Amino acid sequence: MTIQNVSEFPATAPEQIEHFATLLSNSEQGRAVFWEICRSQSKAPKSAEEIGKQIELSAKRVLEVAGPLAAHQLFEKLRHGGRICYRKYPNINAVKHKIMRLAKDRAKLAAHVTVRNSRVPVREISLRISRSESNVFADVRAVTVDDIENFRKVRSLKHTQVPDKLAPARLPEKIFKNAVARILGNKGKFCDWGGEKNDLYTSHLRMKGHRYSTSIGFKGPATKGVLTPAKMGRNGDQIQRLFESDAQVFLVQYEGQIAQSAIEQLKAMAVNKSVQDRRTVFYGVVPLEDSYRLRMRYQKEFAAASKSHPA
Repeated sequence: MTIQNVSEFPATAPEQIEHFATLLSNSEQGRAVFWEICRSQSKAPKSAEEIGKQIELSAKRVLEVAGPLAAHQLFEKLRHGGRICYRKYPNINAVKHKIMRLAKDRAKLAAHVTVRNSRVPVREISLRISRSESNVFADVRAVTVDDIENFRKVRSLKHTQVPDKLAPARLPEKIFKNAVARILGNKGKFCDWGGEKNDLYTSHLRMKGHRYSTSIGFKGPATKGVLTPAKMGRNGDQIQRLFESDAQVFLVQYEGQIAQSAIEQLKAMAVNKSVQDRRTVFYGVVPLEDSYRLRMRYQKEFAAASKSHPA
């Protein structure tokens, strides 16, 4: 997915710089690949072979390292001349030196985060905008199931009242998806296909009296362990595809633990979406305990979904 180069802001925002520097901080090879792609003045794509020759890595290893970084949008992955190639984004290229400084120095990275977070109240993002970028709009807010009016029944059920396991411990993805669709009031069938941007798109979600178009991704029992970005989609790009939808609310549901890295990626993509669309963007996750709260408070809807879509 190509970043829309609306302004220099998406890459220079503190949240984005922190996110990219953190991704590169644990990988010397990742830093080398990123720098080789961005270092020259040329905008031409570079093949894995060309990159590897300059940094003394095999083409295969370059592909292994560059794939996840491209999925996180540090640079663009494309086919050029029949080969997989990579091309820098101009807005990210503009701050490559700062990203590399923070990625190489954990103390500086920690200081960067501390300075920013010391001024950020819970569930708000503070944006530092220069005069030349004063027309940039960005409003990003984190939400949970408790904020969604359609799910209001869960508010009476505390997390401490949720058992460690329900029977079954995890529902098939299609059952959970169709149950949520029923709760929201969606009609029709919701079938999966390889090129989908989301698992469920709805315009019925309500918060504080307003309806919002919403894009939801579901992960079923086929996914094991802690949910990380790499486990989301065949190419680790499910969150990116989620944000290709014309929506204002973006949610990920998983009956298990969701890694902080997945939440951080949701937040980063929400910032980009807000800047590009010039409107408020909401993002959030529905992890194990909240999934169980939905199942316990909306048993009728889940029973109907199970009957219509048996495992």
